[in-house]
Amino acid sequence: MNIAFFDCFAGINGDVVIGAFLNAGMPLEHLQSHIDKLPFGKFILQSHAVVHNAIATTTFSVNHSDTSISASDAATPTIRLTFADSIRLIAESNLQTDVKKNAHAILQTLAKAESHVQQVPLDNFLTKNECSTKAVVDIVGAAIGLAYFHIDAAFSSVIKIGGNPPYSSGVQEEQLVPSPATIEILRDYPISFGGTALNDTTPVGAAIIKTMSRGILSDEPFSITAIGYGLANDANNGRATMLRLIIGAKDESFADTALLLETNIDNLNPEIYPYVIERLMEAGAFDAFLTPIVMKKGRPAIKISALAPEHLCDAIVQILYEETTTAGVRILQTTRKKLQRKLTTAATAFGEVKIKEIYANGGVRRMPEYEECRRIARAHRAALRDVQSQLFHELNPEL
Repeated sequence: MNIAFFDCFAGINGDVVIGAFLNAGMPLEHLQSHIDKLPFGKFILQSHAVVHNAIATTTFSVNHSDTSISASDAATPTIRLTFADSIRLIAESNLQTDVKKNAHAILQTLAKAESHVQQVPLDNFLTKNECSTKAVVDIVGAAIGLAYFHIDAAFSSVIKIGGNPPYSSGVQEEQLVPSPATIEILRDYPISFGGTALNDTTPVGAAIIKTMSRGILSDEPFSITAIGYGLANDANNGRATMLRLIIGAKDESFADTALLLETNIDNLNPEIYPYVIERLMEAGAFDAFLTPIVMKKGRPAIKISALAPEHLCDAIVQILYEETTTAGVRILQTTRKKLQRKLTTAATAFGEVKIKEIYANGGVRRMPEYEECRRIARAHRAALRDVQSQLFHELNPEL
């Protein structure tokens, strides 16, 4: 799959995201032709090559060509749109489907955070509060960049958000650094304060990352296909914000090694086997299972197998010696091929539920954990299979 890694060592905002996509190879003309499909005015997009700290970067800016519509300076597009208007206009545009879908999702993330901060119901917030066209262009531009590079999944570094908890005390809400919306958007996402009085990450930048990213990039290998550096000058603070974007190809499955420990037993009380499996799993085995076999002289038997990391070899063998009648254990080194997966939680009709996200073919399949389904089935006096089926379809509406 194709991935985008956002290295947010200096924060993230809309301009640096688009600047990084342009620097990585997306033509400005391509971006312009798609932004022209937005049905609320003509925008003139500009980019400039800037060498910053000995690194070739790209800046991005938006100008509105219709000064009769703009509330002030055409160089700062200030047409006001409600979030509801923005979502409707994007839906009615001729943008490609995946661009619409991602832009819509990012806007929703931004709107939900702002409505929570202001304690205004989301529906009211969408109809009463306003969003500048510049923010919409940045969001749609980010979605266009993801589509141009055929990105299947995005990841990031820890997000530097700026500010410092003690710094903000005593100031008014609009002066809080980082902004309340940025903090709200990045709930449950790894962040770091910058120890400064600056907003390194804006709400739009935070919304792009929180919506599109699967989280922090792990250490599985991938091959780099493009690199881009986006630069945004903050005139108010007299400094520049830079973002590094790394685009690459990553195998959704990865391999690791493990030990497969096996022993054949034909003279153990069958009541003991479940306890043996329980002990093996508690000791840290990846898996433990039983296989009916037929041994020499036609004797029926059970093969106990345990898959475990190498450092647990002695502990696993000791359990098999203690709990079974075996006099020996076979130890084989094996390779496992696994899809990427992540344990997380999801809001469902049954409340918060622990789930496993499994990534394949550029998408994600969400599976409810068995113990959670069992707990819910008992609590609601429902059939376990019905709970599993309901949760699966609720978590995977597209399947």
